[in-house]
Amino acid sequence: MISICPKCGNTEPEKKVTEDGKFIICHKCNNKWSFK
Repeated sequence: MISICPKCGNTEPEKKVTEDGKFIICHKCNNKWSFK
């Protein structure tokens, strides 16, 4: 699955997922968005 950060456009795979598994966090800009 490719997840693109809606804030900075980062497409690199090094992203974190919150402990509850509901959000992805971009490692470049720390933007957090929900899985869809």
